[in-house]
Amino acid sequence: MVVCGAVQAKIDMVEWIWRQIGVELPAEWECLQFARDPEAGRCAFADRHRYRFELNWRRSVGEPDFGRMMKDYEGALAKEWEGIRKVKCRGWPGLTGNRGGEVVSRFGRWLAGVELLVEVVFIHPDRRDARLEAKVLQTVREVPPEATGLQCWRAFGMEMRVPRTFELGECVV
Repeated sequence: MVVCGAVQAKIDMVEWIWRQIGVELPAEWECLQFARDPEAGRCAFADRHRYRFELNWRRSVGEPDFGRMMKDYEGALAKEWEGIRKVKCRGWPGLTGNRGGEVVSRFGRWLAGVELLVEVVFIHPDRRDARLEAKVLQTVREVPPEATGLQCWRAFGMEMRVPRTFELGECVV
């Protein structure tokens, strides 16, 4: 198992809050795909050249058995990936390997306060950037509704606070 180290590189980061999940990503990454479904979905981010990051979620009222889940996932990915190995970064269990000409790392965690199983995917153009993974993973967190009953959404340079019963119906960016 590979464990990622300390973060040293200076990267300008931007905070996103989507579906009660907060994350800080490099400022040059833009959200090109997003889901409105509160039960399951994903947001995909890209730089000028390629997709670089995915944030996936699925409602889960209880914490899954990560050991079994990762073993099953590794078996499924073995058909598409080469050199798969287990990794752990900032307490996130994951897998990394080669897919075509890219290195892909996938990490998962259950966020109890918002009852979501979250998976983050890093797509590296040449080699795995464990420092970048560590920098991003340390920022992924649940953002439950505030005591006032409002939930925060932060995306596309905007910050909104709306009643927790509201769901995103439409978005034109």
